[in-house]
Amino acid sequence: MRRLLAILSASIVIGVGLITLFGLLPGSPIAQVTALFIQLVVIVGAVAYGGQDALDIAHVVFGRAVFFVLAIGIYWFAITRPTLRVVYARLREG
Repeated sequence: MRRLLAILSASIVIGVGLITLFGLLPGSPIAQVTALFIQLVVIVGAVAYGGQDALDIAHVVFGRAVFFVLAIGIYWFAITRPTLRVVYARLREG
């Protein structure tokens, strides 16, 4: 379980770091792939913990919930935050 948490936290840090390193929009596809990898790790971890019977709920509930939260974070860092900065700068100028 500790390895799973270490992989998840490292993947999140790498995904957000890649957005920052490669720029906002070019880093987004890399962050999306990282989010899909995290989703896969969560599903595999849930199946390893709960057995084959947990596959449906792991995929339908846990995997999708994790990816949804990560996608919101990616879009926040890639689109919403930079847009708010532009709007704030325009409002501050005039």
